[in-house]
Amino acid sequence: MNIGFVTTYSAQHPAGLERCTLDLLRAVLSSDRGNRYSVYTKKGSGLGEMLSEYRNVRVVEIGFGKFWKDIGLFFAPRADVYVFNGPQVPLFFAPRRYAVVAYDFGYHAFFAPGVRSYLKRKFLDALARLAFRRSQHILAISQHTKDEIVRLFSTDESKIHVMHLGFADIATLPREPVAGIAEKFFLFVGTLKERKNPLNIIRAFAAFHKTHPDYHLVLAGKPSSETAYREAMASVIEQERLEAQVKFLGRVSDRELAWLYGNAAALVYPSFIEGFGFPILEAASAGTPVITSNVSSLPEIAGDAALLVDPASPDAIAGALKRVADDPSLRHNLIQKGKGRLNQFSWGKTAQQFTGVLKTYNLG
Repeated sequence: MNIGFVTTYSAQHPAGLERCTLDLLRAVLSSDRGNRYSVYTKKGSGLGEMLSEYRNVRVVEIGFGKFWKDIGLFFAPRADVYVFNGPQVPLFFAPRRYAVVAYDFGYHAFFAPGVRSYLKRKFLDALARLAFRRSQHILAISQHTKDEIVRLFSTDESKIHVMHLGFADIATLPREPVAGIAEKFFLFVGTLKERKNPLNIIRAFAAFHKTHPDYHLVLAGKPSSETAYREAMASVIEQERLEAQVKFLGRVSDRELAWLYGNAAALVYPSFIEGFGFPILEAASAGTPVITSNVSSLPEIAGDAALLVDPASPDAIAGALKRVADDPSLRHNLIQKGKGRLNQFSWGKTAQQFTGVLKTYNLG
């Protein structure tokens, strides 16, 4: 069977969805030697070089600019079954057999004001509804995502399969120290945007710091493109006089990230919405306690191996910081439970679920 995988990918800054896509493809191509794969992507993506070691795949780069899916796929070599990496499917190219990978629907809760943003959300909803209706299978990366598909789009849940993702085993990487980091610090990893909740982390740290002045807060990740949100974070830091205690690192390498995880008092990751939550498992692999949200997919991924807090409450986040700082036995228990939790997730398991669903297609 020739399986077509349709994905938007950029090799310039492979983070977030790009890294997830690359890890998924590598896992599937490594484990599935019985099928052939055609990976369709926008021209100039760089994905061909990233997958050059695999002999069971060809990367088909398609022109036509922003219309590469809507027009370009008509002219590309055909596959037996297609998998669309996200529900932004073409309006007119509708193969008879296809599946969709669904991640999250954060745009429903966090969006810019105005008519343009409203119309964009409606358009994304229309594409998703079309994709879910036409597809035979939907691969949701968490039970939470599955529940959201049913709630938002009234989709038949019998065709939605939960496919948990794997994670990067940070503990196996050589650690590269990051200069200028205090001995005691809490760590946030992720893009500094509203849905990730760094503003409430800073507010919580400000309250915590009043009784624990020897701790610092380190935020590693891409800066927010939302000007008002950046200004709100800067305002809290200035008002609380935390300029020397809160450090923004921007993007860091995997080796630097391994060092940060390994030396942090805990990962603080109280997002409002996540389809999965890779940092929880990365931290656990590095032996780092985790503080995360009691909403979205995060309790599903963390299980009992993290302190769960209300992401809308800086007081609740501050309380969790205090518990980790003051209770060595709690910190030890969280580390041990985190290591045990890792057995539930691997890219090998993800690949098995992925190929298992595709085997159900009848090509007769």
